[in-house]
Amino acid sequence: MTEQELQPTEISEEELERRGKQAWKVIGLMFMASIALGGFAYYQLTTSAQYIERSLKAFGPTGKQKDPVQCVETAMTWFKTCKALDILCMDALPKMIGACLKAQDRKPVCASYKLHQLRAKYTFAMCKGKKMKDGKKLNRKMKKACSRGYGTIWGYCNTLLGKKIEANAVKPSS
Repeated sequence: MTEQELQPTEISEEELERRGKQAWKVIGLMFMASIALGGFAYYQLTTSAQYIERSLKAFGPTGKQKDPVQCVETAMTWFKTCKALDILCMDALPKMIGACLKAQDRKPVCASYKLHQLRAKYTFAMCKGKKMKDGKKLNRKMKKACSRGYGTIWGYCNTLLGKKIEANAVKPSS
C-alpha cells in the first residue's frame, strides 16, 4: 500500500449527519423488532402455561381408573398432541403423570415393580421396543417422553416405598 492510500479520508459534515441518521433508524428498527418478538414470546408462554394448567386439572382425576403404566401411556398421548411450547410440554409430563399416580394408593402396585435397578436401566427396559397406539415406532422426542414418564413412576414408587432416590422425583401425597 502506498502512503497516500493510508491517509484518512475526510468525510463531509453532511455525510456524517446522513450516516448518523441512518444508524439511528437501524437502531430504532432493531428496538421495535425486539419489542415485537418479546411480545410474541410472552403471548406464547402465557397461552402455553394456561393450556398446561387446564390439562393438568383434567388429567389428575383420570388416575383413579388407571394403573401407573396407563398413566404414562395416556400422558404420552397427551404429550404427542400438546399444543403448548415443546419444552413446557416436556416439563409438564412428570407433573401430569404424578397427578395421575396420586389419584389412588399405589403401594401394592409399586411393591410389585422391579425398582431395584438404576433409574436409567429401568426406563430403558420399559421403553425398549415401545410403539405408539398407531403401531409406529417412537421418534426421538417420544423416546424422551417415554423415558421421562417411566422415570416418574420409578421415582414416585421408590419414594412411596421409602427408598432413597434423586431429589427431583415426584413425591407421593401424604
